[in-house]
Amino acid sequence: GLELRLATRSYYVIGITEAILIYLYWKWSIWATHRVAGPVYAIGRELDKLKDGDLMINISLRPKDEFRETSEMINSSVAQLRDRIKEIKSIVAELDTEPSVEKIRELRNLLNALRTDEDDDASIGKGSGEK
Repeated sequence: GLELRLATRSYYVIGITEAILIYLYWKWSIWATHRVAGPVYAIGRELDKLKDGDLMINISLRPKDEFRETSEMINSSVAQLRDRIKEIKSIVAELDTEPSVEKIRELRNLLNALRTDEDDDASIGKGSGEK
């Protein structure tokens, strides 16, 4: 009688507790996965745009997402690259209207500051007598 009812009640309590713990673990794992998977997706989407030449990308993550520092570093790097390319475009536009050796040197210096491959020690214009 009494022992059987107490044992049965204990099994119910243990079963319900386990079900609640499983549910809470499941909810936590979904939440944790979204804090990682969402940012990875957002970063990938923006890097895909960058690969296609879009320098206006901006990776925007939620305050508690993972990879915030990484996304901020990418945003900063792309902004610096965008500024350099704006400078280069501006100099090219000036050269279109009024070619000058000074502007060519300025353009060469900007381009030489950008590494494009491992052996980029051979800068543009090296050996042409100009520095």
